[in-house]
Amino acid sequence: MRPVLALALLVGVAACDGGRGTAPDAPIILVRVQQEGGVPAGPSQVIITQASGAQIVTRSGRDGHVEIAVDAAGVHRVRLIPRDGYVGREGTLTQDVAVSAGERAVVSFTLYPAGRNGDLGEPALFPTDR
Repeated sequence: MRPVLALALLVGVAACDGGRGTAPDAPIILVRVQQEGGVPAGPSQVIITQASGAQIVTRSGRDGHVEIAVDAAGVHRVRLIPRDGYVGREGTLTQDVAVSAGERAVVSFTLYPAGRNGDLGEPALFPTDR
């Protein structure tokens, strides 16, 4: 009886899709959030507006990364809302990315400590793009 139960459990685990809940050829968007100099910026809110109009709201991890499976290939809008104490340069917190079926697209954001004005001639810093 025990071997049959163990086999049933293994078959059940094999039938799972690894927790992603999408088809194997689903497009993936990898979001990387870093500080100036390439140091991970930690958790920040990420909003994906898919080509279909549906939104996915998630957060990057402590390592500044999050991988999101989108519903279909197309052009998707990725918006970053920085965590407290960080800002992005004007116009840099929203990016459009085209991704094909089975493809992984990478979108990178760079954040700066709040209150830093940047070098002379650099654009002003804003907590979010409008």
